[in-house]
This record gives sequence, C-alpha cells and structure tokens, in this order.
Amino acid sequence: FFFWFFSINFVGPADRITGQDLRVDGPLKKKNVIWIASYGEKLPFKDNEFDLVTMSFSLRNVENIKITLNEINRVLKKNGQFLCLEFGKIKNLTINSIYKIYSDNFIPELGKNITGNKDAYKYLIESIKRFPSQEEICKILKLRKFYNINYYNLTFGIAVIYTCKKN
Repeated sequence: FFFWFFSINFVGPADRITGQDLRVDGPLKKKNVIWIASYGEKLPFKDNEFDLVTMSFSLRNVENIKITLNEINRVLKKNGQFLCLEFGKIKNLTINSIYKIYSDNFIPELGKNITGNKDAYKYLIESIKRFPSQEEICKILKLRKFYNINYYNLTFGIAVIYTCKKN
C-alpha cells in the first residue's frame, strides 16, 4: 500500500502503482511506480482498471469534486476501494473554537516562517473552511454510486479518512 502526499494513487494488476500528481517533476523514483501528471476531472486511464485508488489532502483542491469522484469511480474495478484522507469539520464547539483561533492565526504565520509564503497557508485554511462536511462528502459519494461508505475522524475531525467501494 503506497501513500504520497498531494496525489492520487492507483493500484492495479500485479501491484503496479500509478501515481498522479500535478507536481510530478521527479521527487520520487521507485521501481513499479509510474508517475503521470493530470487533473482529477479527466483521468487518463481505462475504465475498470484499478483495484484501489487513494487520495491524500487533494480532493478539496480539485476544480469539481463530483466530476473527480465520477472519474475515480470509472477507473475502479467493480468492488474496487477508494480511500481518501482529507481535512474535515470539527463538531465539538470548544475544540472547534480553539482550532479556529489556531488555524486562522498561527498556521499562516508558521507557514510564513518556515516557507516564506504566508498566502499559501491562508489558502490552505480557506480551502478547509469551504470543503464540505463529512456527511456531505458521504452523500456525494453515494450519489456517485459508491457503497459501503464510511468515514473515520482523526484528531476530533481535523482530518478524516473516507472509505468506500465501487458498486
């Protein structure tokens, strides 16, 4: 099982791994890993090609979540699994209030101090705020013909793992 930050990964026949990442400029060179640069809304793969698709912290950055999920469904084999790690919504009001102060004030400043790019971290926080709730993502997955849909909150829902299968 292979995970790569900010990418979509596809596992197909003979454990071939195909990584899709718009930043594919050679940071990772491994045997049996094929890197392809493309958009989630138009995946360059055949129908029913993969057993597993994983995504990490990138679903909220696609242009159209519904089209991207349709494409993921298209390239998965029947009963193929989709796993997605993404930011979520915190339901506990106290923890959410603390996290809001932290994310609005400290994350952009920390990002500025580490990378020199405060705006990228402001964008990160804004994209998290705009991203649908866990329940809304599950509804979208169901409408895209996925089944056995579950989500698991990590750190009170700051991050979430979604799991489902293609019908």
